[in-house]
Amino acid sequence: MSSLPSSYSSLPFKDISVSHVPASCSAPTKVIVVTLNRPNKYNAATEGMLIELVRVYELFSKDDRVKVIVMTGAGKAFCAGADLDVGFSKLLANKSNEALANGFRDR
Repeated sequence: MSSLPSSYSSLPFKDISVSHVPASCSAPTKVIVVTLNRPNKYNAATEGMLIELVRVYELFSKDDRVKVIVMTGAGKAFCAGADLDVGFSKLLANKSNEALANGFRDR
């Protein structure tokens, strides 16, 4: 994913989904919604989810079309925390990308 996508909603993610606002737009808009998409597990974080989030945020950081990113969760919960079925060791392996996540926080 080195070049910018013509549509974020068509990216092939498993544990997150990305949509434009309004959703009917086929091209990226100023507002993008990122949805944690594991509602049957209350959107508990896995290594795969974190990798997908890092990938999409790397794209957002290069894309001047995107001005606002809204994070939400599918189903009843935003995020239950770490998926304990997976364990913490794989999640902590991605801690090197913490600066990327913090760069987008509360801007």
